[in-house]
Amino acid sequence: MKSWWVVVGVLAAIGCGSDKEPKGTNGNGGGGDVSAGGGSDPGAAGGMSAAGDAASAGASAAPGGAGGQRAAAGTGGGMSGGTSGDPCSTTSQGAFEEPVSYTVGNAAGPILAVDLDADGHLDLVAGDGSSKPIRVLMGKADGRFTPADEYPTTENPIGIAVGDLDEDGHPDLVAANSGTALVTVLLANGDGTFKSNAADYTVGTYVNCTTTGDFNGDGHLDVAASNYYSDNVSVLLGNGDGTLKTSVAYEVGRKPQAVTAVDLNRDGLADLAVANGDSNTLSVLIAKVSGGFADPVDRAVGTSPWWVASADLDSDGSPDVLTVSPVSDNVSVLLGSASGSLQAAKAYKAGSRAYAVAPVDLDGDGKFDLAVPNRGIGTLSVLVGKGDGSFKAPVTHAVCETPTSVAAGDFNGDGRNDLAVTCQGDGVVQVLLNRCPK
Repeated sequence: MKSWWVVVGVLAAIGCGSDKEPKGTNGNGGGGDVSAGGGSDPGAAGGMSAAGDAASAGASAAPGGAGGQRAAAGTGGGMSGGTSGDPCSTTSQGAFEEPVSYTVGNAAGPILAVDLDADGHLDLVAGDGSSKPIRVLMGKADGRFTPADEYPTTENPIGIAVGDLDEDGHPDLVAANSGTALVTVLLANGDGTFKSNAADYTVGTYVNCTTTGDFNGDGHLDVAASNYYSDNVSVLLGNGDGTLKTSVAYEVGRKPQAVTAVDLNRDGLADLAVANGDSNTLSVLIAKVSGGFADPVDRAVGTSPWWVASADLDSDGSPDVLTVSPVSDNVSVLLGSASGSLQAAKAYKAGSRAYAVAPVDLDGDGKFDLAVPNRGIGTLSVLVGKGDGSFKAPVTHAVCETPTSVAAGDFNGDGRNDLAVTCQGDGVVQVLLNRCPK
């Protein structure tokens, strides 16, 4: 059985961004699906988890599950002890240690985590909204990372997905090149580096996010990309050797900002969930056994959704979907069912210009919590999960001035999930280690 990797929306996975700011906000954008891919368990959220066979693409693991690789985090700024209601309020200094910063470029974009060199330590992969390279920081056993190495793409890589496209056991990268109609595939060498012969593939206009999954059940990972100006997603079927077939377009809502692959109806085929920035909707495209996708089914979410992720938030075995709205300042939670349908969205307040979300167990109770960077006020909100798909009021931690992306996982192997957020204005990634009591 071959392995494949899922970057969970911020959970991770992959990371996605956009320079198209949501309506009703100011400044430059930079959000999307931090993860291309489906759900994860609380111990592997916000980065890359090993998911077994390609047929299980996008499936959510049970909360508290121990399988898979540990997931990693994003960037941030200075960390305060948090407010009352902190999941680790028994500690005098709050949930997290002071963050450690790593430079990743002028406009730090999406971030994801994956063990690129199979040493058992998570590495970080960061995009950039204003320059061409993808930056890779190799992880160490103590939760620290090496200085970033650069790997060029065609244009600003604002969306990044991971998957073993050539089936050699090493995770490869797929980048969405901002302002173009191209995605770039970088094949891995297995030691944390990538081959020099990166390949471009044509998709729709102004691609901003990518994800991977097996959409047709042939055992090969495929790629999907959301296209802001085309109002569609492009699907490129994989050949299993690292190359992709010509893209096929599927219409969604207006101005799609992010896409993630997740097996919503548990039939072994990865489906697509797409956040539509101008429609204020989530489009769900269920993969058909005969090939292709059914017509999209739309669900109302917050205003100008900017991010999409998935996880089994209520532990019923069916993946749930989350979107984030920087205009509504909230996270929309749509609980799933065995049939693949989603319930009406329920909104949970985060902070000013909430930009991303990482479902992850921060307090060690086996239930998903939510970590949300708030770009408007330089904070990170933590919403403690109740285990039934609902969440408590947010607890606020001070981070950098413009946090835009988040991921989570056990970076130092101490059994606790850590966090990180990307600091767009500072051009850094900061890792925040968890100090919650075990």
